[in-house]
Amino acid sequence: MKYILSFMFVFLSMTLIAQTSMNDYKYVVVPKSYEFSQEQDQYQLNSLSKFLFEKHGFNTIMEGDNYPTDLAEDRCLALYANAIGNSGLFVTKVSIELLDCNGDLVYITDEGTSKDKRKGQAYIISTREAFKSLETLNYSYNEEKTSNSNKDSTPKFTDKEIAAKQDIDVNEPKANKAESTIAEEKIEVVKPLGVTKYKRGDSIVSLIKTDGGFELRASNLNNKIIASLLISGQDNVFHYLKDMNTKGIAYFSINGNLNIEYLDSDNVLVSLSYELQ
Repeated sequence: MKYILSFMFVFLSMTLIAQTSMNDYKYVVVPKSYEFSQEQDQYQLNSLSKFLFEKHGFNTIMEGDNYPTDLAEDRCLALYANAIGNSGLFVTKVSIELLDCNGDLVYITDEGTSKDKRKGQAYIISTREAFKSLETLNYSYNEEKTSNSNKDSTPKFTDKEIAAKQDIDVNEPKANKAESTIAEEKIEVVKPLGVTKYKRGDSIVSLIKTDGGFELRASNLNNKIIASLLISGQDNVFHYLKDMNTKGIAYFSINGNLNIEYLDSDNVLVSLSYELQ
């Protein structure tokens, strides 16, 4: 009994430490290929990983995409994903690890397994199984703690040093607080209000604001509702519901375009982008 209690204490302590430290990171960066892959996004595992991280509340960025300003200035705001894959004769195994900016391991999932004989499908199933470990973490970014940490650790520069880095005149009058607020608001994600139209190829859809999110209606189908976007716990990320078997996520890019990602009936990731009209 003593050994059982000791084991439970250690297990719970490790879980608590992982959750606390994970909450200190604002982003997760997913590589375009994993070490065991033969090509970029093989079997669409990297796209699937991005989708599953976002499903569990993580602000996720693909490696090589445009990074947010704060991440570009401090790469230690992010965790960096990696997958450990092993395809054997009978079983395919995958686990997902998250590393900090120094390459130190912060978290690793349980091993997902699959006995599917189709290699691609086996990797997809194993990856989805591995991501189930994230359900118990209840991740939520601790912005206050990170801000306090940055206040203590960020090097202090003089006005001339900052000017040299940014190529600005130190004698120019500083913008007042109101002007700074306006500048910040300009880079916020453009979100639709009321009824907004989007276009993808020849398809035109309307996005209609509702109390629970948005309705997506097809103009060429007499404005029939083709999907719903429901509010999630994460800002600018919505649950995408097309039917009972088609569920995914939707989000708006900075320029207001609508992006949708979901897995089809064959577990293949589908990515759609609608341009704001």
